[in-house]
Amino acid sequence: MRILGAMLGGTISSYHDDGTIRLDRPSFVMSYLLENHPSTEFVFPEFDTYSSEDATPYMYRDALKKIVEEAGKDKFDGILITHG
Repeated sequence: MRILGAMLGGTISSYHDDGTIRLDRPSFVMSYLLENHPSTEFVFPEFDTYSSEDATPYMYRDALKKIVEEAGKDKFDGILITHG
């Protein structure tokens, strides 16, 4: 099974850096999925990340465009979108 992973930001792709929460490092989620679902191939293209409080409809539109573009490049059995 192949899954396209779209990690768009928020808490799920944040990390702690010397007392500051920063975006743009979804390695925890990637590691968790890869370790717990070894028979599934996950593909994680780069997406612009943003915090929920700063999100605009344009950011969501651009993210959806990229998801559709990435999904059209190859065959996937599903799409996992994370944000939170």
